[in-house]
Amino acid sequence: MRFAKERAQIIADQLKFYSVEKTSFVDGWKVKEGCFITPEEAEAAEGEWRDFDNTKELWYGPDRHYWFRNDITIPSDMDGKEVWFLVRTQLENGDDGRNPQFLVFVNGLVTQGLDINHKEILLTTKAKGGETLRVDLQAYTGTLHNEFKLRTDLLVINPETNALYYDIQVPLWGLNRMEADKRPRVEIEEVVNDTINLLDLRNPGSKEFHESVKTASEYIGKHLYEDLSGYSDVIATCIGHTHIDVAWLWTVAQVRQKACRSFATVLKLMDELVSFPICNKLAMVLEAFPGGIVCTEALLFFVVVVLDCPSDPSMALYSETIVAACRKVTFPCSTFKNSLGKRDAGWNVVFHHLFYCNIFVLVDICLIISIPSHLSQRDICAYEKTQQYHVCFFHHPINH
Repeated sequence: MRFAKERAQIIADQLKFYSVEKTSFVDGWKVKEGCFITPEEAEAAEGEWRDFDNTKELWYGPDRHYWFRNDITIPSDMDGKEVWFLVRTQLENGDDGRNPQFLVFVNGLVTQGLDINHKEILLTTKAKGGETLRVDLQAYTGTLHNEFKLRTDLLVINPETNALYYDIQVPLWGLNRMEADKRPRVEIEEVVNDTINLLDLRNPGSKEFHESVKTASEYIGKHLYEDLSGYSDVIATCIGHTHIDVAWLWTVAQVRQKACRSFATVLKLMDELVSFPICNKLAMVLEAFPGGIVCTEALLFFVVVVLDCPSDPSMALYSETIVAACRKVTFPCSTFKNSLGKRDAGWNVVFHHLFYCNIFVLVDICLIISIPSHLSQRDICAYEKTQQYHVCFFHHPINH
């Protein structure tokens, strides 16, 4: 079918637009510049809060930190609705590893990370009109750009329309990797095309529109996600993954914030989606050597977050968030027998070896402890050569 994919993409884009039923622009922000870890630290820090007019004012980088705060009242016409919070800069797509990034606190609690590819956070599935939420944004400019807008909105997103959008959009993304005349692509295009033909787009938001969305959702659910998802030439299992490079294109200090943003988002998604799987090699034992010697990236992050700043109470946010995520994450690692004869996996193995093994081989982890946290990977490599830190042995106890 000529232009079937292009037609479906246009209608998918329309569905995404129609899924937003109400919007309310959020202004009235206050800002304090500085690198703060928690709302309490931002409040206690020297300097005055100043008004930030996000209709015309900019915030500036690169490599600078800001703290934005606002008391946001849910509009009465959003009562009982599923309400989302949208944060945008003028950057819409790109490398989210070095572009503006946020950690969102709601009523003082760390909630989720945001960046230019992840702009929305679900505030509540059933809003209370007139309720006021204190929203704090720990904001980092990244290292690529010099100035940014702050556009913030409350959204009411229809969950059924939004779900249908993704049911159509995901296979459309997949078609980009398929040969045009091969059977899998033809079958998917046919189902997607038949799905969008069931939509009544004459009056978006009407009763007829929502009934057609329900009908289309049932159709694609049956004919694509059931009938075409059995055993075939290829079996694919998709699991979310959070990859964090230590001091790659950012400093070691920024790694702590990246880890907290990433795992806060993981925890939020696990709360929202019961079947959401996620893995991370943070808690995977990469190699087990004879004699109780372990080399693991998990220890690297443990050192970065916990041991590097043991006396700094503000670091508790990072360690608590990461440890909480690790306890819920599914680790695709082999199980190992520990010295007590029990079988542990993932994070349990890591902690067992942390406190029971005699020797740890931590490649590069010693650098995290030994050098200033503002250094980048390039600086670390140079520092490593001058200090001849190639492999470091940590003997029990670990806090030595």
